Amino acid sequence: MDDLKRMLALTGDPDPQIRRYALSQIELLADSADEEEILETLRNATRDPVPIVSHQANRSLTALLQKSMARPSRGLGAGTSGVHDAVEGGAFEGVPIARLREAGLQVLQPCLEHLHSFATGSNPDLAKKAILALGKIASPTSLPIFRNSVLTTSLAEVTALALSELDHPSAIDLLLQAAASNDVLIKQHAVLELGRFNDSRALELLLAHAAFPDPAVRANVATALGEHEDRKATCEPLIRLIGDPMVWVALYALKAIGAVKDSRATEAVVARFRTTTDRHIKASAIMTLGFIGNLAAVPAVTAALRDPDDRVRANAIEALDRMALAPKEKSQQIRPLLSDPNNRVVGNAAVSIAQEDLKLALTTIASMLKNPDKWFRASAAWCLGKIQSPQSPQWLLRLTKTEAEPEVLAVALKSLEHYPSSDVAAQVIGLLEHEEPSIRSHAARLLGLVADTSNLKTVFDTYQRETEPVVRAALVNAMGRLAGPSDLLYLTECLRDQEPRVQANAIEGIMASAGAGGPDVIPHIRPFVASTNNRLKANAVLALWQQGEVAIVRELEKMLDPANSRQCFSAIYVVGEIGKSLRFLASGPRKPLLLSALKSVSGLLDKGPSTEDALRKLGRGGRSLYVRERAEAILAELQAGRAEEARQLLGEAVSEMPGEWVWTYLQARMDHPGKTSEARGAILEKDSQLRKDFIGPNLELATLYSSRQETGRLVDAYLKAFEIRLSLLEEQVRISRWLLEKGRVQEAYTTLKFLVSQSPIPTDTHFQIGKMLLFQSRPEDALDHLFRAHVEDPASAEIAYYYARACAKCGHTGLARELLRRVMDSVKEREAPIYQKAHKLYQGMETGGVNGS
Repeated sequence: MDDLKRMLALTGDPDPQIRRYALSQIELLADSADEEEILETLRNATRDPVPIVSHQANRSLTALLQKSMARPSRGLGAGTSGVHDAVEGGAFEGVPIARLREAGLQVLQPCLEHLHSFATGSNPDLAKKAILALGKIASPTSLPIFRNSVLTTSLAEVTALALSELDHPSAIDLLLQAAASNDVLIKQHAVLELGRFNDSRALELLLAHAAFPDPAVRANVATALGEHEDRKATCEPLIRLIGDPMVWVALYALKAIGAVKDSRATEAVVARFRTTTDRHIKASAIMTLGFIGNLAAVPAVTAALRDPDDRVRANAIEALDRMALAPKEKSQQIRPLLSDPNNRVVGNAAVSIAQEDLKLALTTIASMLKNPDKWFRASAAWCLGKIQSPQSPQWLLRLTKTEAEPEVLAVALKSLEHYPSSDVAAQVIGLLEHEEPSIRSHAARLLGLVADTSNLKTVFDTYQRETEPVVRAALVNAMGRLAGPSDLLYLTECLRDQEPRVQANAIEGIMASAGAGGPDVIPHIRPFVASTNNRLKANAVLALWQQGEVAIVRELEKMLDPANSRQCFSAIYVVGEIGKSLRFLASGPRKPLLLSALKSVSGLLDKGPSTEDALRKLGRGGRSLYVRERAEAILAELQAGRAEEARQLLGEAVSEMPGEWVWTYLQARMDHPGKTSEARGAILEKDSQLRKDFIGPNLELATLYSSRQETGRLVDAYLKAFEIRLSLLEEQVRISRWLLEKGRVQEAYTTLKFLVSQSPIPTDTHFQIGKMLLFQSRPEDALDHLFRAHVEDPASAEIAYYYARACAKCGHTGLARELLRRVMDSVKEREAPIYQKAHKLYQGMETGGVNGS
C-alpha cells in the first residue's frame, strides 16, 4: 500500500531514471488499472518527453490493462503462442473466426489508410499515435511503414512497441536491424522488445549487448532477458548485470531475476544485498530473494529484518512469507517486529503472524487502531483486508463510523471490498454524503462491487444531488454495475450530465447493464456520435461498433481529420481499439451483434462487392424497404386502434433491424401521445438521427422548452428545424432551376411562389417535395420524402395516396395496395376526389394496367 503510493509520487521526480523505475514498480505493485489514480498516472507518463520513461509507461499501462481484462501478456514471435492463436480456431455460425477478422479489417481499411498516411507524414504527434494504433491492429500490411519508422529516432520507441505486437517473421527482422543501429536511442528501444520473441538471433544480440557502454541499453537488455523463454541462457548474464555499477541497471536486473525465479541467482543476489550501500538495491534484492524462494537465502533475509531502513525490513517480512519456511520458525523471526516504530513494518508483521497466531495478530491490529498516528490506523485497516478473519468486516465497519481522517477511511473502504455483502452496503451507504469527495467516491465504488440492486435508487438520488464531477463519475460507474436491462432509465438520465467523464461512464454502464448489448441501448448511444466532446464521440463510436454497427466506420473516417487534432487523436485511438477487438474475437466476452455483422460483411465480400458496397447494404440504404413496410404495418395497427398489436410489431422490428430512427419515433408516439410531454421530449432529445431527419420533433421540443422557459434550448431546437427546412428548400430550388432550364417558366414561377409562402415552417414539406419529384418522373427520390411525410402525418389520405403512387412506380406493389386500401377505408364519402383517385389507381393495379400513372 505505502510502496504503491510512494511509486506514484516518484513518477513526478525530476530524474527520468527514477520516473522510469517508479513506473516499472507500479506495474508490479498494482493489481490492475482499475484505480483512476493509477490509470491517470500511467497515461500522463506516456507523454513524458524522455523516451525511456514514456516507453516504460506504455509497457506498464498495457500490462495492467491486460491484468484488468484477465488476458495473457503478449509474448509474440516466431514459434510462440500469441494472440493470433485465439482467432485461428473456432467459428461463429459456421464462419471461421479468422474470416470474420479479415472482413473486419477490410471494413476498417479506409481508416488504416489514413493511419498509414499519418505514420509517414510530417506531424510527429500524429505519426506516433498512428503507429501505436497500428500496433494494436497488428496487421502485416503495416510492415512497410514500420520498416522506415523503426529506424527513425523520434519514432523508434513507438514502432518497437508496435512490432512487439505483430506475430510475423518480418517483425523480429526489423527489430534486429534496429538493434544493430549506431543510434543509441534506436538501439535501446529495439532491444527492449526482443525478449518477447523466442528467437535464437534475438537472444544472441541481447547477450552481446549485456555489457554495452550505454546504461539505458544495459537496463533494457536486463528487462528483455527476464522476458525471454530460454532461462538457461539468460540467468548468467542477468547475474552479471546485478553487479552493474549503475544503480538503475542493477534494479532492472533484480526485477528480471525476480520474474524468472531462478535459484541459481540466489548467491549473487545475497552478495549484492550485503555489499551495497544503496537503499533501493537492498530493498529490491530482498524482494527478489522472496520471489526466488530459495531457503539458502533465509539467513540474509532474516538479517534484513533488523536493517535500519524501514522499507528493507518490510520487504524482508514479505520475502519470508513467500519462502517455504516452517511456520514456527518464521513467527519467531517476525514476532519482534510487531512493536516496530514503522507502520508498514508492523502491518506486514501482523499479516504474516496471522497465519500462525490469529489472536496475536488481531491484538496487534486493535492496538494499531488506537494509535494517534493516522498512518498506523490506515495500516491496520489494510491488514484487516488482507487477513479476512471473521472479525475483520465488523472492525472495518466500526472504523467507517468513528474515523475522522479521510486517508484512513479510504483504506477501510478499500479493504471492505474484500467483504461484499448487503450488510456491508447498508452500513456504508451513508458515506455517500461524507464531506470529503474522495470518501464519497470510494463509497460509491464499494456499493457497485457489492452489487445489491436495492441500492440503485439511493445511488441515483445521490448522483442527482452531487456537485463534484469526480464523485458523480464514480456514482455512475456504480450504477453501471448495479443496473440490469430493466434499469436503463437511471443511466440514460446520466447521459444529460454536463461533465464528459460522467457521460462516458454512463455509456459504459449502459453497455454493461444490457449484458451483450442490443437494440435497447443503441438509441441512447447514437446521439453522442454527434458530440463535440472528442472522448464522448470516440466512446460512442466504439460502443456502436461493438453493437455490430460496422457502418459506423464511415463516421470514424470523417473524424480522422488532422485539422482537428484532438478529434483526430481520439479517432486514431478508436481505430486501434477496434483493431484490437478484432484480434480477440474468439476470446473474452462474446459480442454476438458484432460477430453477426462481421459474418454479413464476410458474406458480402465473398461475393465480390467493394467494402463501401458492403457497408451500404448493412446501412440504412439497403434496409429502407424493410423498414418502410414494417413501419406501415405498425401505423396501420395504430390507426385501427390496436395498440397492443402495434407494440408487438414494433418490438419485432427493433430486434430484427435495430438502430432505425423511425422505431424511436413510433415508440415515442405510442408511449406518450401528448406532443409536449416531458417523457416524449426526453425520447426526442436523445435521438440525434431522428432530429436530423424530421422537422416535427424539433418543433415539439421547441414548444416543450418554451413551456419550461429554457430559451437557449428553445432556440437550438428551432435552429435544427430550420436546418432541415433549409435542406428541403434547397431541393425545391433545384427543382425550380430544372424547370427554368427546360423553359417551363410558369411552372418554375409557381414553385417560386410556393417557396416564398413557406412561413412558418410546415411539417408537410416532405410531401410537397415528394409530389414535385413524382411529377418529374423521379419516383425513387419522391419515395423517401413521401415516406417521411406519411410517418409525420399518417392520417392524411392525400399524403398516403401520393405515397402509394410512388410505391407503385418503384415496383413496391404490395405496399402500394395496402396504402390505397387504407385511403379508401378512411374516406367516408365515395364521391370525394381523393377516394376516386385511390380507387382508380387500386383498380388499375389489380388489373395490371396501371403502374402509378
